[in-house]
Amino acid sequence: MHVENRIDNFILNEEYKIFGFGMSVVSEIIGNVFADDYCFYNQRDRVAVENILKLTPNYSRGDTDGKKFIKFQNCLKENQIIEQYLKVIGKRTNLPIYYEVDQFFSFLFERFGKNGKDGDDDIPQYWLLASGEHGVMWDDFYNNEIIAIGWEEIGDLKQYNSKREITDALKEELQLNNPTNVALANYQFAYEMKSGDYVFIKRGKKHIIGFGKIISDYQYDPSREIYHSVRKVEWLATGEWSVEDEPIHTKTLTNITSYEDYVERLLEKVGMLDTGTNPPTGTKPNYEGPAPYTFEQVLSEVFMEAEKIEEILETLDYKKNIILQGPPGVGKTFVAKRLAYLHMGVKDDSKIEFLQFHQSYSYEDFIRGYKPNLEGNFTLKDGIFYTFCKKAIDDPENNYYMIIDEINRGNLSKIFGELMMLIEADKRGNKYAVKLAYSIGEEKFYIPSNIHLIGTMNTADRSLALVDYALRRRFSFINVEPAFHTDSFKEFLISKGISKGFIEKLIISIDEVNQEIINDKINLGKGYEIGHSYFCPTIERVDDEEKWYERIVRLEIAPLLKEYWFDREDKVSEILNRLQ
Repeated sequence: MHVENRIDNFILNEEYKIFGFGMSVVSEIIGNVFADDYCFYNQRDRVAVENILKLTPNYSRGDTDGKKFIKFQNCLKENQIIEQYLKVIGKRTNLPIYYEVDQFFSFLFERFGKNGKDGDDDIPQYWLLASGEHGVMWDDFYNNEIIAIGWEEIGDLKQYNSKREITDALKEELQLNNPTNVALANYQFAYEMKSGDYVFIKRGKKHIIGFGKIISDYQYDPSREIYHSVRKVEWLATGEWSVEDEPIHTKTLTNITSYEDYVERLLEKVGMLDTGTNPPTGTKPNYEGPAPYTFEQVLSEVFMEAEKIEEILETLDYKKNIILQGPPGVGKTFVAKRLAYLHMGVKDDSKIEFLQFHQSYSYEDFIRGYKPNLEGNFTLKDGIFYTFCKKAIDDPENNYYMIIDEINRGNLSKIFGELMMLIEADKRGNKYAVKLAYSIGEEKFYIPSNIHLIGTMNTADRSLALVDYALRRRFSFINVEPAFHTDSFKEFLISKGISKGFIEKLIISIDEVNQEIINDKINLGKGYEIGHSYFCPTIERVDDEEKWYERIVRLEIAPLLKEYWFDREDKVSEILNRLQ
């Protein structure tokens, strides 16, 4: 209880707490001062214990940081982590045992911290690395069968948990003002590059002088005079090849994996194309045409149950027009595009048109109308829907999809005009062709049967009631709800390096807020809930889950709640305090 209380005082008590010192910092202090008694309690340790080793510290709602720290330590003791570590791995240093356990947890985090469902770990990456200024390090690289990177002043790169920490170290040790690219190069060399990848060595901007396969993990070797960060390499080709006709990045280290044509041209230059030693197009399956899109892919991306997706596809088949409606942040637009991919079976953006309705959007924009030209005159121009339908008419073997975001924000009768009837599934085809308001002569227009309309609608939008009832009859409305409790959402956050305990805290906290929103049946209700998309990181890995969460609450959730309860500041403050 003594340590628990001191932790809580240090973080919460105004007399003791220090700005910027959160639980991670306090954990580092305790782990260093009492290294024989307590393990560190940072995000890497929690992910290793909770996500990878599948141990449960039994956190409870309302636990303070101090209480969680103690429960984490008790979990390690109850599961005999130290005894198991000594039995399986053995003592490796003269340092306190928890130092070694912490490093072991870091290893687990790096090796298994990502979900890995996409199988990318088995696919080699391609890197472009400078061999020092004017190639000064090449002889060292070649003779010792290594690659290495400089900035040895900041020491072992594995002591840093994120690019931000490396950036701070570079600023402190080398007084660099904006070391973004340098920090990225160091981080990638230590954490993203892996054994089995391939590396091109460049000298300046005009020559490639080596190509090899990386055969070791990151190593720190302070016995070297310079360039202490090292990886072992098997050289497959050495020489001097001019690449003046190719764009060579000036950065020290560049991941060029996604530029497949570029990688293939470099492999051809060094004589390693189709040699069997490496897959020149191994970064992605080499399909003829668009890549297939499967049911398994959509399940992993949209956080919906399989039955719900099947129902939507069936509705799209027979109705041809659907609207995805739901509260803010449930990923309606994202889901709409994935449903189009799944319905056509491939990821073909050429058959998808995306637009957003607004109050000024008109029939002339959507169907056809007179528009000013550069000469100052007005000419008849086809609108986006007219053009898209003509494209679909010319390709009757394939389906086409128009995604209309915020469909309820436009004046729908004004936008669709006489086509309101033709969008019905049983009014498609030449049989129902009509003359348009701006038809030329006897020209008629129809909507082909291979056109599908997918609209999105925010149920928290006050203009929802203005949706034309005639349009409501022609569309099927499908509810998209927050997916915090789906296994796929939790697995997604785990793949981003967020600990299970923290995920549970996030879900419980947002559940409480959403319940408050639902209970306010007069002003709000279920259509105003907070969606899961607010908490879907777009970055590869969340380095600091506490800061990531705090930033979202402060910059995105708090303004939304203040808008919901604009006249009840006390209620908003009370809810935000519960989200801390």
